[in-house]
Amino acid sequence: MEGQMESPERLRGWVEAGKQVGKDFELERDGEYWIGGMALQKVRDSYVAYFWEVPERLCAMDEYVREERASFPRLEEALAFLARGTGLHVEHMTPLKGRKIFSLT
Repeated sequence: MEGQMESPERLRGWVEAGKQVGKDFELERDGEYWIGGMALQKVRDSYVAYFWEVPERLCAMDEYVREERASFPRLEEALAFLARGTGLHVEHMTPLKGRKIFSLT
C-alpha cells in the first residue's frame, strides 16, 4: 500500500496478542532536549496509539507540552500516526512489562 507503513511481523505478533508495545525516547530538536514516550495497544477491533513529549527543562512540572491519542482500524495506520507525530522509528517498540505508557481506563 502506497504511503502506508508496513509493520514488522514481530511487532504485529505482540500487538495482536494484546500486549502494549512502546518505548520512551529522548531527542534534540532545535537545540533543545525533549523526552517522551509512545505506545500502541489493540483494544477489541481497533489499535490505540498514544504519544507524549515535553522539553526536558519542563519535565519537573509534570505537564506534557504535546500529548495525542487516537484509535485506528488498521495497525499500519496507528504506526504511521506515531511515526508522523514523533518523527521516530516505531519498529523499535517492544512489549512493556510492568509500567505502561498509557492506561485504557
